Amino acid sequence: MNDRHYFSVDPKAIQEKYFTLDRDETHHLNNVLRIKSGATIWLIDGAGMGYRVTYAEIADGCAVGEINKSYKMLGELDTDIGLAFGLLKRERLELLIEKAVELGVTRLYPLVLDRSINRTLKSARIRKRIANSSKQAGRSRLAVLHEPLSLEKWLNEVDRSTVLACHDSGAGSITNSYNHHLKSQPSLVVLIGPEGDFSQREMDLLKSKNIEFVSLGNRRLRSETAAIMALSILNECINRKGTTL
Repeated sequence: MNDRHYFSVDPKAIQEKYFTLDRDETHHLNNVLRIKSGATIWLIDGAGMGYRVTYAEIADGCAVGEINKSYKMLGELDTDIGLAFGLLKRERLELLIEKAVELGVTRLYPLVLDRSINRTLKSARIRKRIANSSKQAGRSRLAVLHEPLSLEKWLNEVDRSTVLACHDSGAGSITNSYNHHLKSQPSLVVLIGPEGDFSQREMDLLKSKNIEFVSLGNRRLRSETAAIMALSILNECINRKGTTL
């Protein structure tokens, strides 16, 4: 861990060498963290830019200061990672979202599957969780949250050649699949089933669409744990691209 403090900034609030934080972020800076004038802080704009800046003062209720250096795609991987997942109960869903964002996911695809217990999504609440997790991780790009779809509709929209479905029936591993044919792909999607796993109908559908299945080992994992494990492995593969794993 480092002692960097990240704050969200509107891209329109970056003016040449200067920045202005909104009142909510200023309150967090001044009243919660009690950061003093002259301190170095970090800004992320949600659109792929990060900034190392010097906080100067509060003017009209908003923190202002000078930009020292700009960073394109600060905190981002060089491969887009999508995560498709069966809708979960709220607490587990929010944990999954939080950790997926911290692990670099850029696209979130909630799916209404046959065994999904929860079949709705509170989008505003989830987007707030995405924003907070991005600040925690120091990511300059906000993950895109898509509307919930059925598996059938989602498979018709996604590039199926980039999908890895995590299931204990998988013959290979994420690492092997990545090294053998996915390393050159600019984007990948990890597919995780719901509580209770995919139904037989869904398994047949995935197989008919030639979706690749990969195994996460011989332990039975909760959906959110499987997502965290799969994304962690994929992060390792991407970070070590060009080396032999």
